[in-house]
Amino acid sequence: YIDNVFVYALDINKFSESISKLKAGGLNISDFSDTRITGQVNAESKKLLYTTIPYEDGWKAYVDGKQVKTEKVNNLMLAVSLEPGNHQIVLKYIPKGFVCGAVISWLGIMILIALIVYPLKRQKINERCK
Repeated sequence: YIDNVFVYALDINKFSESISKLKAGGLNISDFSDTRITGQVNAESKKLLYTTIPYEDGWKAYVDGKQVKTEKVNNLMLAVSLEPGNHQIVLKYIPKGFVCGAVISWLGIMILIALIVYPLKRQKINERCK
């Protein structure tokens, strides 16, 4: 005795057609690293460039060299609004707190150098005065 039977079918032709449409309007990546993605996209109409990159505040988006606002899609992924036309896209990532951490590290190194150099200079001055 089987109470609930569910049968699903996938229309391969419609699935392939949908994949082709997605590929045609996607970002053609020309260069990438852990913190930077560069590519070209052709938007036939005003649309949202949806990525599989998890949304974080550290991502900055540039469309044709101008910084644009990034959007959170489905409360999870990074996206960018595009006007119709061919566009150069650059996505850059700088972790939140990185700049502050770099400045604090730089100041710490400068203080350490000063603490090493100042006593040595003071010692040389004292030796000359004797």
